[in-house]
Amino acid sequence: MLLTSNKLAISGMAFLALSVAGVVYLISDVLHHVTVASVMTAAIAASFIWFWYGLPVSRRAPPD
Repeated sequence: MLLTSNKLAISGMAFLALSVAGVVYLISDVLHHVTVASVMTAAIAASFIWFWYGLPVSRRAPPD
């Protein structure tokens, strides 16, 4: 099955967001308690979801 470049870009951004969230969790787990690390990781993941996916979808132009 042939994937379009748009689907590949979206999946690449998803993997990048997962890796950044993983790094945030790893570093904050070393520096802080597990609860603080989990909250920080959830906040970072939520911001990625909103700014990379939610905001562009909400601003998409309606079809003519």
